Amino acid sequence: MSSFIGEFLSSFRRASSKIIGSEHDSNSPDDIATRAGGQVVEKTVTLTAAGDPAEVELFAITGGVTLFDLYGIFEDVTNVADIEEVRLGLWDGTNWVDLTLAAGVVCDGATVKALLIRSDTSGNVLVLLDSDQVRIDEASKQTILSAVTVNAKNGAATTLRVRYKNADTNLNCQIRFVCEWRHLSSHNAGAVVAV
Repeated sequence: MSSFIGEFLSSFRRASSKIIGSEHDSNSPDDIATRAGGQVVEKTVTLTAAGDPAEVELFAITGGVTLFDLYGIFEDVTNVADIEEVRLGLWDGTNWVDLTLAAGVVCDGATVKALLIRSDTSGNVLVLLDSDQVRIDEASKQTILSAVTVNAKNGAATTLRVRYKNADTNLNCQIRFVCEWRHLSSHNAGAVVAV
């Protein structure tokens, strides 16, 4: 199915460029479909390090991208005692920029299939929805207000990371992080990949 769509878009782009008379138009049907569609990248990490803070790289970002949906799912909770101040941010080798409130969320006692959701702006903590009962989050999730536009540092690695505080040397949990994103334009084509 995806090869059919790719062939269709390629044919449509060739036909539209002949009609428009240009090899590239940032508002071409192909560019519009690419920008609107978005892509999904996932990475599963195991948190075992004690630290204040400890952090793990999730995704490398290049160019300009918009992040629409960013969340984690606890896949294993062998030991989640004392895991605090969990937050998301960007690191460019010199600067840390928070994607969620620096105070973070306490995940002590999180359950399997619990969700960590970036559901609002960077001035808000991650939301933890434990799976021991039905729970909801009614913040501005998946609206234009909660999307964040990132322009990666040119010539240096920019990574999205999870940072946390943990005093328990027996920490052992696994979280699958998911990021839905799209690049801004072909003039500043960006990407988000798992690292």
